[in-house]
Amino acid sequence: MADSAKTVTLPTGQTHTLVVTRRIKVKKIMGFAPVTVRADGSPASVVPGFHQLASSVSTSTDLNANPPVVLLLGTTNILLEAETDPPNKPVTWSVVAAESTTTPPPIDPIETGCKAVLKTTTQGAFSVQATGTDGAPPIVWNVVFVAVQVRQVGAIQIAPGSGYSGYFLPLSNGGLIQVVTGNTPAPAWAATLAVRLIGAGSRSIGVDSIELKMLSNGVDTSVTASYANDAFTIMKQSRERVSRFPVVDTDDQTGDPLIHFPLSSNKNAVTISPEGGELFVRFLDSPRTKLFRVLHPSSADAKIRTFDGSMKFRTALAAISKRAPHSVVVYAYIAWEADVSGSVETKNIPMGGANPLPGAPLPEATWTATSTTGTRCDPRFVILPAGADAQSMGFEIWPPNYLQQVERIDDP
Repeated sequence: MADSAKTVTLPTGQTHTLVVTRRIKVKKIMGFAPVTVRADGSPASVVPGFHQLASSVSTSTDLNANPPVVLLLGTTNILLEAETDPPNKPVTWSVVAAESTTTPPPIDPIETGCKAVLKTTTQGAFSVQATGTDGAPPIVWNVVFVAVQVRQVGAIQIAPGSGYSGYFLPLSNGGLIQVVTGNTPAPAWAATLAVRLIGAGSRSIGVDSIELKMLSNGVDTSVTASYANDAFTIMKQSRERVSRFPVVDTDDQTGDPLIHFPLSSNKNAVTISPEGGELFVRFLDSPRTKLFRVLHPSSADAKIRTFDGSMKFRTALAAISKRAPHSVVVYAYIAWEADVSGSVETKNIPMGGANPLPGAPLPEATWTATSTTGTRCDPRFVILPAGADAQSMGFEIWPPNYLQQVERIDDP
């Protein structure tokens, strides 16, 4: 029942309008965590724009009786909405500490006052309260913001050109070749970070709801293969191209739009125990180029002679809450590149694209590094103590991923 008005006429002939205002009752608090959008700021069309978090009808600030929603420090600000009777009425919003001595984060009412924006800038446990005008106790929505403390352990491991290799696939029409920048025992790039999760209170409430991730983005590629015939009268090139940067770099080949991170075990999630503590997280990567034809597609007399250029990446320590897996927060990041420049020596390659004759020597193609080949990297991670949404730091988490986008463009 909404506000009602009644007009009465006094004996003097005067009229007065009496407004009867119904008291506002708060029935529920609902919470919504914004999903990380695309790097260019456009929404991710494959999922709704918000995670709908657990709602509350409780009046208790006790974290056992009224379990909290666990989110990350640095998550994009949370939208809260009070369900009221009558509907869409303003309420009084407030935040108090719960098992925490930290000053509560700010909360700002919006629209008619039945909604509010809760800042995510303070670590700890807090009780958000929405109070009506009916005299009833406030409805309470408990939340824990978990902090992620990061420090770099030692120097970044980078591979010299001698750690790179060529991979030749002897197929018809000359075969294929690519540059491999490392392997699991000796990767092109590796880093170790020490991470500590800070939950709420002496029980470290919330840390078991957080997962650490490696977030990798390709940011550029200039990889080019150059070709020539034996007389060097025919000169051709083939090059890698990605339609847009940055591009999320996972090893997923299924095209699953909800996979934001590499799948292989040495890059994947590290689950944190409820006790918290410092963990040593090791990330590594060894990208490889596209497969290039040994004989150029538009001129089978032109053999591959050199590789030039590099693949550039930005890599982050990111984290997600299990309650909001598409809200990705970055706590440290670094830039690095893999220079694949090198010369290619070929033997026994039938010119003109012919297949080898029976009994002929096997075709060979050998890649050799140059003085510029190898991994280059910033010396230190940039640490973000308060965390930041991945998009705000220029990262992409949505498909198409690197493997889906990278293609080989051949000169005509």
